[in-house]
Amino acid sequence: MSRPGCLSALIVNYNTTALTRECVASLRAQQLCALDGSSIDLEIIVVDNASRLADRDGLRDLDATVICSEDNRGYGAALNLATAQARGELLLFSNPDTWYFPDALQQMLMAYLRLPRCGAVGPRLWWDHGREFLLPPSDAVTLSTYLQDTLAKGWPRWGQSWTSRWLQRAVQYWQGEEAIPQLMLSGACLLTHREVVKKCGGFDERFRLYYEDSDWCRRLRQHGYRLYYAPTADVAHLYNQSARQDSAAAQARFAESAVQYFHKHYGVWSWKLATAIATAMRTSRKTESLESEYLHLGMLSEPPHLVGETSEPEPYLFLLSPAASGVPAIARFSDIPSLSVPLSVWQQLGDGRFYVRLLSLSSLQVLGQWSWEK
Repeated sequence: MSRPGCLSALIVNYNTTALTRECVASLRAQQLCALDGSSIDLEIIVVDNASRLADRDGLRDLDATVICSEDNRGYGAALNLATAQARGELLLFSNPDTWYFPDALQQMLMAYLRLPRCGAVGPRLWWDHGREFLLPPSDAVTLSTYLQDTLAKGWPRWGQSWTSRWLQRAVQYWQGEEAIPQLMLSGACLLTHREVVKKCGGFDERFRLYYEDSDWCRRLRQHGYRLYYAPTADVAHLYNQSARQDSAAAQARFAESAVQYFHKHYGVWSWKLATAIATAMRTSRKTESLESEYLHLGMLSEPPHLVGETSEPEPYLFLLSPAASGVPAIARFSDIPSLSVPLSVWQQLGDGRFYVRLLSLSSLQVLGQWSWEK
């Protein structure tokens, strides 16, 4: 039975014990109170999704309730299991690779309690503990956006327009100071209420990894709830740490969940038609490569130092992306046109090719472009 005046933080661990311990410690440091000033208790539940024995042993003295699952049924299934055991009326769904800055959870709570028709709240997500790089907004997943993204990759003129529109929205999101309604929130950190889960349902357990948050947010909106981004709540999300342990398996799960998502919400034949159109778009014409627009730095083993060819005293924006289009990207605002990629950020990057753009914040004009392989 749920208990008023209690918030339950639900975390899923899969071979990420060190990160889970840091996450729990940051949550225990939070102070929570309701609108009337009364205190709110914090319950923390960690579901271990059949981690290695040594990793699971690291949870033994954790300041949280630990539930050990003997098989890994997926992220959403683990959160559903935790929800069934939780006592709180308020529920926080959290990745283990998140870290809560002081007052973050209180700010999320206040936003949830004050905002109209609120179904869930998400925080401002940083990619590092130093709060240098901001993670991008989460885009709603639709057939339309799938086709537009495909078109953007195949047609340079459309791609420039698509990138420009995305960037304008992203800058408004990154610079926001008040709560902003969203079509989608990242499943890495979501605050909601038990009644919302009862009405809309928990996570669809057919999504073993990825798209479970897209599906859940979509169902909330279908039930008339609103999703909000709360920029006053700062949370670091070190991003995809569990999946990096087996990137090939994670990519396969991503593709599998994408098909499952589009089949569920649009039907098998609509998805087949969309993929056929996308294939035709990709093969209908040869396109200009965006790669040629970048100064390629080669294969790097250490973080680069990037300097733009401008001396104008204005605010700048650096975008770091795994895609030549720059969408999506993490962002760093700067008063100078140079960037030394922090070692902590460098270590979080997987292997592959990466792209950095330097833009004038006032005009969003590109002032420099670099790429490298890691």
